[in-house]
Amino acid sequence: MRVANAHQVMGWNGPEGAHWAEHHDRRGDLDDALLDRPFRMAETGPTDVVLDIGCGTGRTTRRAARQCARGWAAGIDLSAPMLDRARAEAVREGLTNARFHQGDAPVYPFPRGRHDVVISRYGLGAGVRLSGRLWVVAARWQ
Repeated sequence: MRVANAHQVMGWNGPEGAHWAEHHDRRGDLDDALLDRPFRMAETGPTDVVLDIGCGTGRTTRRAARQCARGWAAGIDLSAPMLDRARAEAVREGLTNARFHQGDAPVYPFPRGRHDVVISRYGLGAGVRLSGRLWVVAARWQ
């Protein structure tokens, strides 16, 4: 895997990533409430293809997969433990249109023109800062 920040990769694939994978449901209601408006603004529809950058344990990706039932949602994150949790939760929820990839967003080879909606949270520096480290962006891909 090509990386831009080896220190981040070590942290998210070590104790920090394991902690978040284990406590994946800790902020669920808050995350759901914060995402209502961005999903509405992006007009996420049933045939859309959604990209979730920094998906963590996949809560947002899975929500997108439910909203685009005839499309699909892909999540990318650095953390193997968190992606393992995301995949397990998608299977538990019966979501066959949610995909998860390990990669470092600044250097990941995203395919051009394949995504209708892009969601970015946590640390990319573009978007609306809501609190602390939390960033939420949902926009139609142009």
